[in-house]
Amino acid sequence: MSVGDDTRLAIVVPTLLPGLRYWAPYVEMLQQQGLQVQMFTAIPPEERVHFPIRVVKGWWIPLGTGHSTRGITIMSPRLIAELLRWHPDVIMAIEYSMASVWCILAARMSGRRLFIYQEHRNQEELPRMRRAYRRRIVTLADGVIANTLAAHDEVVQTLGIDTRKVFDIPILTPPSQEVLRQQPVVLESPKVRPLFLYVGQLIPRKNVKTLLEAAHVLRRQGLEFSVWLVGDGPLRQSLEVARDRLGLRDTVRFLGPIPYSSTGFVYELCDVFVMPTNFDYRCVAVLEAMRFAKPVIDSKLDGNAGDAVRHGDNGLVFNPASADELAESLARFIKDQFLIQEMGGRSAQIMADQSITRALAQLTHLIRASGPEG
Repeated sequence: MSVGDDTRLAIVVPTLLPGLRYWAPYVEMLQQQGLQVQMFTAIPPEERVHFPIRVVKGWWIPLGTGHSTRGITIMSPRLIAELLRWHPDVIMAIEYSMASVWCILAARMSGRRLFIYQEHRNQEELPRMRRAYRRRIVTLADGVIANTLAAHDEVVQTLGIDTRKVFDIPILTPPSQEVLRQQPVVLESPKVRPLFLYVGQLIPRKNVKTLLEAAHVLRRQGLEFSVWLVGDGPLRQSLEVARDRLGLRDTVRFLGPIPYSSTGFVYELCDVFVMPTNFDYRCVAVLEAMRFAKPVIDSKLDGNAGDAVRHGDNGLVFNPASADELAESLARFIKDQFLIQEMGGRSAQIMADQSITRALAQLTHLIRASGPEG
């Protein structure tokens, strides 16, 4: 069977609210190859899409209190009927939610193959019950697609799964530098270096205020540097007020939103990327900055921390609840700017083998081999 023989791939993602920045290129390229792709989700993305998305009823259950958006999405068991109605040849379920359980049942009822997709390694040690639950799901599936080597190691070492069932395919890969530099943008060079960059929404979850507080700590120590904030959101005005109150007008600059196809020019100009988030499943901007050979100061609550961002190797990982700890991380690059080149080079090495084209070839090969005639 070839990928051009109308092979059907169902991709089940409980929520697409974080967006389709990484999924869209793959789905569109797979469609260009003749593959039929249908995404199933409980929460659709806010942006407009150019490929089929089927919304299945679901519920969002927040975890914790305050401004954090951590939570779980539970898809209705109606997903089973929706999958059976569409008749996919291969099902790819994201991670280990209840949606994956429904996918297992649909695959068993239809005689189709199912792969679990694991994006990154769990940040904390898996509790015994959760470890047993994940192992059971993987045992019932036909295999695991590991997005990173850290995810591969967790599946093999922690869950005890045979390596023959694990397929290393970095699906969620940042685009090439050329894609992020398609639309030129005029930027003035910072007056003071190093330049620390943040790219993202100005919302409570992203915790940008802690970055301002850390910058204030360092300015009081007499250290000089620049901070650029790219993005917009409901907190922009209050953050600008906080910047001025902290005496950071000459240090911190709000650039506002920049087209996605122009962000590469900002990544290229900065020295160090900073992500102070209170929670991100796997922050896209972190990986994009690494594509441009930048070291990263990453919150331990970002899914990249300890995986793509390795403390002391290509960046530093810190506790986002502590402005002082973030300030210490910033200060290391200010006082020893050799680290910028050294750690940035390691970021480039980590991203060197990750390309959409290569991952697409691996994914299509797996799908072709897994179809009903494979």
